[in-house]
Parts: sequence; structure tokens; C-alpha cells
Amino acid sequence: MRGRLWRLATLVGIVLVAGCEQPTATPTRATASTTPSPSGSVTSPSSLCPGLDPTHRLAIVRFNAFAPETYIRDVNQPDHGITVCQIDSAPDTFVSATVIGIENLGSISTLDLVTGQRSQVLTYVHNDGPVFTMHWSSRGDFAYGRCSTDGLTEVYHVIRGNVDRVVASVPLTRGCSVGDEHVEFSPAGAYLAIGSPAAASTGDGAAVQVRNADGSLAFAGGGSGQLTWSGERLYYDTGTGIASWDPQDGMHAVVSGSWLWPARSPDGRWIAYRPADRVSPIQLLSLPDGQQVTLPRGDSRPPVWVTANLLLFNQLKSCPTPMPANSEADPCTYRPMLYDVQNRTVSSSLLAAVLATWPAGTPTWW
Repeated sequence: MRGRLWRLATLVGIVLVAGCEQPTATPTRATASTTPSPSGSVTSPSSLCPGLDPTHRLAIVRFNAFAPETYIRDVNQPDHGITVCQIDSAPDTFVSATVIGIENLGSISTLDLVTGQRSQVLTYVHNDGPVFTMHWSSRGDFAYGRCSTDGLTEVYHVIRGNVDRVVASVPLTRGCSVGDEHVEFSPAGAYLAIGSPAAASTGDGAAVQVRNADGSLAFAGGGSGQLTWSGERLYYDTGTGIASWDPQDGMHAVVSGSWLWPARSPDGRWIAYRPADRVSPIQLLSLPDGQQVTLPRGDSRPPVWVTANLLLFNQLKSCPTPMPANSEADPCTYRPMLYDVQNRTVSSSLLAAVLATWPAGTPTWW
């Protein structure tokens, strides 16, 4: 198991339509230098990824969800995506347009796609507590949640200026699990949101927390811990509905219902989410007017944004008749689809996985 990247590889059918054809030419391989050059000089622009344009929309993708090959894809023109380079590491996210975060078992690092320099951010013993969630802020801070040895507490850290400090330890109502715990900096980097399946609604053990840059508690609330930012406003599941909070206006109810794995579009205009029953179709919540769009029925996996207008999901294809009794696995089949929020159209998609985008939306839940 290689952190969240390994878990993403198990998500069959999370796909990308942007540039759906696999390139016939072999993409350039981006291989990190094991040590920086003695002079510390910067090589030619985009030396690892020739053609990388940091002003364009980008995505980290796979053509096969079960294959390790991972690519940087230019999706500035979604219908004509370009594969810029292949990454010989385990990329998990964009830190910036030219730097990616890499998660391996027991270590987290960054890779500069221009200079080739790889920098170690964190090393840990996986068997003493895995890292299930992490996020880089726009200010360069790094947050992560690590499960305790007994699996009953999530300990949240922030690394700033090479100093690693604990900002919260949250007792969980159930053991640590992929997709349950979440850390996410606000887009401007002023706040850190922490979400956990916890019983408390106040103090350092609350299910929903917002931390200031100095680590102090700015807000605490109850709920499921499923949350995301849009701008500097936090949207979260209270357990009885979806609410929002910001430092100026405080807390406000948004819509009824409960959600899983909310995913903000890169431009912050939409939040896509799976209803908490895991059966109802994916919903799109328009911000700030609160209007909702229901997508065709799909499977229980999280929705994934490719660009501000393109959302990936798996649509129901067929189910056996009659349905098997007491089946642990979903007996239905699904097909990868893309929803265009601007044109409100659905079309098929051919690629296999999207790990991250730039500009960034909500960091990956799985």
C-alpha cells in the first residue's frame, strides 16, 4: 500500500474525458534527481516536463486505474488534452503548477518539475500510524492527519518552516478509515479545516474544527466531519444538514440532507457530493445561491473535478434482474461519464483516474 495514491488506484472507473485519446507518441519521463546539483542551479524551464505551461489548467491522470503509470496532462482545452510527461514517482497532488506532492509508504516529499529537485517533507513509520489525509496550503504550510497506534484517535499536524507541531488530537467514534478524516487549508491559506467522525462538538476534540495560522481554534462544531472550503467560507455536514461558516458572518444553514466527500470545483462555484446514503445520485450544489442539480444514478465512489466545468462520475449501466440477495458487492455495472456544468450535458469518458488538478479544488478524499 502506497498511501492515498494506492487507494485511488482501486477506484475502478473514475475517469477523465479531457484529451480522452491516449497519445501515440511516448511522453517524456520526469525522473527526480536523487540529490540536488552541487551548484543548486536551475535547469532549463520545464526540463522534466517539456511543454509544461504553468498558466494552463493541469491534471495528474492515469490511463489505467490499476497500472502505476501516471501522467501530467494539460487540460486547458479539455477536448484536446495534451500529455506533457510521465511521472516515475507516486504523485498525489499539485503543490503549485510546477511542484507536485509525492506520497510513498512512510514518506512524503515534493518534486519540482522544472529543476528536478526532490525535497523530503515527512518520514514516518507506517505501522505506527498511517497518514490518511494531507494538504499543502498556498502559503507553503503542510498539514496531515495521522492515525494513532490503536486506531482510535486522529492526530493532526502542521509543518511550517521545518517545524512539525500537533494542532489537534481527536478521539474518533469509529476507527481511522480512508475517506473519514480530512484536512484542508482555505484557498488563501489563512485557515485550516479539520474534519473527523467524532462525538464532540466543542473544543480540541470537535468533529469540525477551523484553526488559525498560529494553530489556535477559530471555530468548532459537530457533525460528520465531511467538509470543504469555497473561498474563505467552510461548508460542512452538521449531522442534520449542510451549513457554512466564515469568520465574518459565522454559521448559516445551507441545505438539508447529509453528504460524503464534498468536492469543490477549482473555481469554487460548485460543490459536488455523494449523498450519505451512498445510493442516491451525485448532487451538485451551486454557490452561493444554493441551487442543486441531480446527476444520473451512479456508483458509490466520490465525484472528481477535472476543470471548473467538468465533473467525472460513474453512471449506472445495468443491474441484474432479479437482484441477488445478500450480495456484499455491488452487482450492477457502470460506465464512466463526464458532466459539463456549463452546458448541462453528459458524455462518455475514456481515461481511468484523476488524482489532482491545477488550479486546485478540494484535495482528494481517497
